[in-house]
Amino acid sequence: MDGFSIAFVMYGVAGILLLFRLLKGPTFADRAIVSDTLTNVVTLFLVAYAIHVRDAMYLDVALIFAMMSFVGIITIAKYGVKHS
Repeated sequence: MDGFSIAFVMYGVAGILLLFRLLKGPTFADRAIVSDTLTNVVTLFLVAYAIHVRDAMYLDVALIFAMMSFVGIITIAKYGVKHS
């Protein structure tokens, strides 16, 4: 196995564990933190995949995904905690 295969497996395991925690999280704040971490793992996966296939288009997708994630987590932080 090369380094990219190991990294992709680790990202997959991390994603599955984070999804489990997202569904089980006892409080709204826990779920918000886990969703932010999950989006970071997906962004890292996209960057690693872009390097692996040598295609810069996936870097653009990762950048847009990270920006949308940032806006989403700020919205959750501002409005979600007050209404939970």
